[in-house]
Amino acid sequence: MELATGAGTSLVGNSTNHNRLQELKAFDESKAGVKGLVDSGITHVPRIFIRPPKDLATDPPIPCESTQLPFKIPVINLARKRSDVVVSKDMVAAARDFHELPKELKGEYYTREKKKKVTYGSNFDLFRSKYASWRDTLCYAMGPETLHP
Repeated sequence: MELATGAGTSLVGNSTNHNRLQELKAFDESKAGVKGLVDSGITHVPRIFIRPPKDLATDPPIPCESTQLPFKIPVINLARKRSDVVVSKDMVAAARDFHELPKELKGEYYTREKKKKVTYGSNFDLFRSKYASWRDTLCYAMGPETLHP
């Protein structure tokens, strides 16, 4: 995978040598995800994740007047019972534990197939989007059947 030192520059060559599809396939086939890149000790962000400043500058401005918000934010009561807080903490801890597993174990769940009960992946739109997002995602189906560990 070609590593970039910044927008438009590369450790392997100039931007004309950049083969995005090859880099995307290498990233996806590694089944390591973004955390796997970090764990491997990379020192530069791979080019597939870099959005050049010229593209950032062309984003259209968000239309809204200074006195008017473009949308309304609903108020949600987040007060919970004590047991709900414990369950939430346990869920966060379980997700964190999953992401700390060795690459080989996590790789068993790395897939683009949406019909599985538990999936791990990075960038659901990796091969369609112009730039990859720096994230990994763990998904699990809660029904209709229960999920057994």
